[in-house]
Amino acid sequence: MRSLGNGSVGAAHIDGRCRVSSNDGEINVAGRFDLLDVNSDDGTINMALPTDFKANLDARTSDGHITLNLPVQVQGDISKSHVRGTLNGAGNRC
Repeated sequence: MRSLGNGSVGAAHIDGRCRVSSNDGEINVAGRFDLLDVNSDDGTINMALPTDFKANLDARTSDGHITLNLPVQVQGDISKSHVRGTLNGAGNRC
């Protein structure tokens, strides 16, 4: 896991597990992930994922917004700061 206070972090061409956390910095990640755990309190999160990527999604932000460029089957409520669902028919749990 990579954790930052106020800095930005970027990681590309990842194949496997990725855990990143930042208080105020922007996070940019790209790859094919077995596990993707990304958290930013006040910074933007940008993720480049393959179009066939299957995953459970639980995205939250304290002081930002969430933009998705892949179809998501939503479970429960959706808002600008929280979305929970599945990408491409992934598992039943989020």
